Amino acid sequence: ALVRLAQLPQVVVLSEATSNLDHPDLHGCIDRTLPGVDPEVARPDLLITFGGDVVSKRIKERLREWRPDRHWHLDPAGEPRDTYQCLTRTVAVAPTYFLTWLAGSLDPVASGYGDAWRSWGASTTSRHEQLLADAPFCDLVVFQALMDRLKPGMEVHLANSTPVRYAQLFDRPQEVRWHANRGTSGIDGCTSTALGSAFIAERPTLLITGDV
Repeated sequence: ALVRLAQLPQVVVLSEATSNLDHPDLHGCIDRTLPGVDPEVARPDLLITFGGDVVSKRIKERLREWRPDRHWHLDPAGEPRDTYQCLTRTVAVAPTYFLTWLAGSLDPVASGYGDAWRSWGASTTSRHEQLLADAPFCDLVVFQALMDRLKPGMEVHLANSTPVRYAQLFDRPQEVRWHANRGTSGIDGCTSTALGSAFIAERPTLLITGDV
């Protein structure tokens, strides 16, 4: 359903790295794309959200500035979540049910909205790659080197603060799953989560962490 929606010219689907959603029509590197957008064009008329806490500080700030005309949050229990300070409606429904219905109900309309986001994504990706090529040895370059060496089937746990935010800047390698214990403050909780996962997982597990 998300892919069908994302292929409509008037719709854009933003997904965070930790959502583990894979499709070229979804915008999975929010923090990489946002510096290149035109705010007047990027502001949505309707914002639909679902899921838990958002990692990206940039998208929180931008949407609070843009203030869409309507913000609907989908939650099976009907719990309101006004992350962007513009909530107009909480829909007590399973997101999969609602999005499947929506994808089957919307028709394409003449709009350059999706093309604009794709153009910004391509432009900022090019600048991102050039920045890394010119950068001296640093933690961001090390993170890129780790991404280049990940193997299909790996489970990657991202500690709070820098690692989970750097993941927002890189395309996730195919068949690699991101995990982040966002409910825990500090390295200890992220480490214990990764250790517990590795103990029961049947896939290789990597923890990317560091001092804050």
